[in-house]
Amino acid sequence: MAGGKLTQGELAAALRTRTDAADGRLRVLEGLDADALAWSPPGGGWSVGQVLEHLVVSADSYLDRLPYLLERSAALHGSADTPWKASLLGKWLAKSLEPGARAMPAPRIYRPGAAPRADVLAELLKRQARALELMEAAAGLEWRRVRMGSPVTPLIRLNLGDVFTVNVVHVERHLGQIDRVLAARGG
Repeated sequence: MAGGKLTQGELAAALRTRTDAADGRLRVLEGLDADALAWSPPGGGWSVGQVLEHLVVSADSYLDRLPYLLERSAALHGSADTPWKASLLGKWLAKSLEPGARAMPAPRIYRPGAAPRADVLAELLKRQARALELMEAAAGLEWRRVRMGSPVTPLIRLNLGDVFTVNVVHVERHLGQIDRVLAARGG
């Protein structure tokens, strides 16, 4: 999905479906107690709570900037039928975040602290809903022409479809990590 021949509408529909699936998997975690959220694998690695915190922090770094970007880009008209194509760096970034891709250390700005914020799961679900709202608000723009620098490095510039795709792929990747942590804990 990160770079095939899609329209913006097709990409948006696929990302909505994937976000809904991720939300369903996240909601299963609502039954975890504080000990399960805080448990870290003995060999090292993040707890489920830290993974969720990482996803909240990384989502905020994009979502907080999008309303301004959408407002500033209002003249770049597009529609559901407008062709979309991933940028070279957007395609690379999405591919590098896919589940099963080689693990990379999180950029410093995205590393969670020892303990996540209160109600971290609910906060992540709010970010997921906000991403869908912003995608809907951007439906009338030409996503290939709306560009945004990565919060990590200005060397990476993403188009709007890349931003939405990276957000979804990133959550999917870390859902796999959460599954592994829970399996290692025995539940």
